[in-house]
Formats: sequence, C-alpha cells, structure tokens
Amino acid sequence: MNIKKRLLLGAGVLGTVGAVATLAAGVTFGLFSATTGPTTASTFAAGTVSLTSDATGHCTVSKMVPGDATAGWVAENTTGAVNTDNTASEVACTLAVTYTGSAKAYLGVDLAITGTGNGGNGLYDSTPTGLQFYIHDTSGATYANGDPFVAVGGSASASNLLVSTTPFATGGIDTITVDYFLPNGAGNSYQSATSSLTMTVHAVQSSHNPEGGTVSLQGAPTTDISWG
Repeated sequence: MNIKKRLLLGAGVLGTVGAVATLAAGVTFGLFSATTGPTTASTFAAGTVSLTSDATGHCTVSKMVPGDATAGWVAENTTGAVNTDNTASEVACTLAVTYTGSAKAYLGVDLAITGTGNGGNGLYDSTPTGLQFYIHDTSGATYANGDPFVAVGGSASASNLLVSTTPFATGGIDTITVDYFLPNGAGNSYQSATSSLTMTVHAVQSSHNPEGGTVSLQGAPTTDISWG
C-alpha cells in the first residue's frame, strides 16, 4: 500500500515538471523579438593649427635721408617724436596673415632686424638718431613705437609678441603694419646703410594653454603660453 502511494506521487511530480517545461518553451518562441542593426562607428578627429603660406614678411628700408617718415609714423607720433618736421615720403610695409586652422589658436610675432653699413649696425642701431619703428596691427596690438630693440652687431630681435588675448578662429585675419622714421639727427655715418626687418607669425592652440597661467598683454613677450 505504501509502495503504490510513492509511485503515484512520483508520477505526479514528473507530470508537473513536464508542464512547466512546455509552458516555458511556448513563451520563449511565441513572442515577437528584435535585434539592433549595424551601429555607426564613432569618429575622433584632431583639430589643426595652421596659417596661410605667407606667414613671413620682409621689410627692407633703403635710400632714406634724414627726415623721411611714413604717414603712419607722422599720424601716431605728432607729439613727442624725435623730430616734428616729419614728411610722409616713405611707403609702409605690411604683412597680412590669415588663420586657417580648425582649432582656435593664439598668434605670436617674431621680429628680427639685420643691417649693414654705419659701423656694421645699419640704419637701425638702437639709438635716438638711428631708424625708428612703429609696428602695429589690426588687432590693436603695438609691437614697437620708437626704439624697443637692442642692436648687437647689426642685429636685434624680439620673440613671441602676442597678437591678441582673444584666440583666432578659422578665417581670422591680422595685418601687421611697419611705419618708420629716420630722424634729422642721423649723420653722415648712416649714408649707404641699410636695415632689414623680418616678421614671422606663428600659431599655437589656445585651448588648455596656458595651464594655470595668464595671458600677457598684447604686443608684449609672453612666457605663459607654451609655443610649440
């Protein structure tokens, strides 16, 4: 009697397991389902920092006589000039640069002066009687107004002069103008002397640069920005 009960109980348990298995199979395959299609790959692209090919300009000043000056020098230095009888008889030099990079960037200017004659110093010799420069641009920066350089053996230079504290975006244009003046005090030693000014504009990314520093004033050398 006891043995039959155990067999019947076992058969009932097996039947129940079989019903659950059938129900589960019906639920899994009887519902609608879907899978995602091919995904679009994520693309990572680096920005660019670039300038137009004409990022270097040369300005050669020759055949000047004492008293010669550009119109820009006369307009800027009406008072406080080395001489007051300036004449606008010379043509200013200009360098136009267009920023073409995709990443915003700071622009910097390097100036280099070389000369011949006048004891090897050229027209520019870092004295009040030698050639004077007024260098400025459309961004509002002034890089030189009078005698900012120190000539050593006919050469003088300045590096990393900041164009603007506002970064340049793609298509930004900056035009640098060089006005100049040869004072009436220039004596015979300046005859046949020449001076050549080379301007080079370079760019560096502005994002994350400088880190923890501050941007210097326009037209002033900056050590905060890391130029690459």
